Amino acid sequence: MVLPANRASFRAIAARRPPTQLASARAGPAVAAMAREPAVVGRPDEIYGEQPVAFVSLRPGQHVTAEQLEEHCHTRLAPFKCPREYLIMDALPKNPVGKITKEPLRDQARRQSRP
Repeated sequence: MVLPANRASFRAIAARRPPTQLASARAGPAVAAMAREPAVVGRPDEIYGEQPVAFVSLRPGQHVTAEQLEEHCHTRLAPFKCPREYLIMDALPKNPVGKITKEPLRDQARRQSRP
């Protein structure tokens, strides 16, 4: 798998396949029905420049694991489009207009590390 070596390349590729593809992967079985909304941001990576990390908020009263989300996405998206990590949140941060604010998610992705 080859990912871009710099942030500009990552953003260019992200523009061609936006996080809505993760949202479109929601259309399916029970795992997808549990997710309310996804957001994907890049986390710095020494080898590839950035790695995609998905943040998912769930519908009230639902429970799904990161492994279930990963399996779900891998059955519906090409491997290079799948996030490398899935973080489940109660709610995603939003601006006053109601759009997802990605900067706090990028900060959290930088602090998180996959074992």
